Amino acid sequence: MSEENKALYRRVIEESMNKRNMTLMDELLDPGYVYHGVVEGDIKGVEAMKQFLTSLYAAFPDAQHMIEEQIAEGDKVVTRFKSTGTPQVEFMGIAPSGKQVTVDEVTISRIAGGRIVEDWNTWDVLGLFRQLGAAPQATGANKALFRRVCEEEDKGNINILDEVCAPDYAMHFAGNPKPLTRDEHKQIARAFYAAFPDIRHNIEDLIAVDDKVVARMTYPGTHRGEWQGIAPTGKHVAYDAVVIARITGGKIVEMWALLDLLGLMQQLGAAPQSTEANKALACRFGDDFLNKRNWALADEILADDFVLHMPQLPEIRSSEAMKQLHMGIQASFPDVRFTFEEPIAEGDKVVVRWTGAGTHEGEWVGVAPTGKIVRWGGIAILRIAGGKIAEEWCDWDGLSFFQQLGVLPPLGKGEEKAAA
Repeated sequence: MSEENKALYRRVIEESMNKRNMTLMDELLDPGYVYHGVVEGDIKGVEAMKQFLTSLYAAFPDAQHMIEEQIAEGDKVVTRFKSTGTPQVEFMGIAPSGKQVTVDEVTISRIAGGRIVEDWNTWDVLGLFRQLGAAPQATGANKALFRRVCEEEDKGNINILDEVCAPDYAMHFAGNPKPLTRDEHKQIARAFYAAFPDIRHNIEDLIAVDDKVVARMTYPGTHRGEWQGIAPTGKHVAYDAVVIARITGGKIVEMWALLDLLGLMQQLGAAPQSTEANKALACRFGDDFLNKRNWALADEILADDFVLHMPQLPEIRSSEAMKQLHMGIQASFPDVRFTFEEPIAEGDKVVVRWTGAGTHEGEWVGVAPTGKIVRWGGIAILRIAGGKIAEEWCDWDGLSFFQQLGVLPPLGKGEEKAAA
């Protein structure tokens, strides 16, 4: 009997309501039928229900109802479904927006004698009002939805787009003449993760106002598969993006994305680098970060996964670790200054010859303060990716440095002493 009761309500949705066959209501509803609506109140009688539905479809001519789940026990059937439609006339005092809306609904039906005797219906009224622009959006929920999409995609769950994006979803890419459908977006996402398996959404800023969410993001990853005809390079890349999402009724209905694909192509060696910009970044690293002690710049000019390779030091990994290293140098040599000379650039690399000078006033790697002024030099090779310094190889004159501190003897002193 439960399956028969489910089938009876499915006929109401699929054959009567979706096909606008109002006369079928006479067959499916009991003459004493009563509808209990969360907003509409009680509607008594088959004719009254038919009139209500006729007025509803006048406001939403393209309305359709999609059953998502049914549960039945005894003489009751519970149906969970979605209703979509585009308002064409004023509805509940709200002017038509011309935008398709989607609301969730649940109906409990009591069935007797092969007909529906009573319905209790509840639906997402607030969600409808938000989609129609008549109620404020839940910006916190919109942010959470956007974050969830990013996290699920990074786990490999590209099908999350089916759940969170509206059926008429459109993705607008800058420079792409035609918006992508939901399925086309999924195809591109799968291809991208195939080429960059470890790529991740790093959300730097997330702002929500009304029905819009704006995200500023970076995407770090490693080129492991073919992308846009470019064979795998094994290079670690990072590029920036700004994405705007429009959310209504808990669904993403539209996105606009501006991606730094030129920067990505440059990092893969498929487009020329802006070497002057890379030189400027190297100089900024020396002038603003090192000499002016603007440590907050670390996150702006150094990649999150920054690596420093330097003799006599363990690898420094992360922008934060690099900041701590130079804060320690500045504590031991308060007046230290670095001079960058003759920058040379090609592709994603910048080479700088540098000198440093400062007074030893604090303990440094176990050496007590000497008060001596020391000068030393070196050469650094910087790899730029996504407008940030991603890696540095630095060779320096450590012998002269420690000789000036008196820790090591000058060259030749040991031999002269032995000869004497």
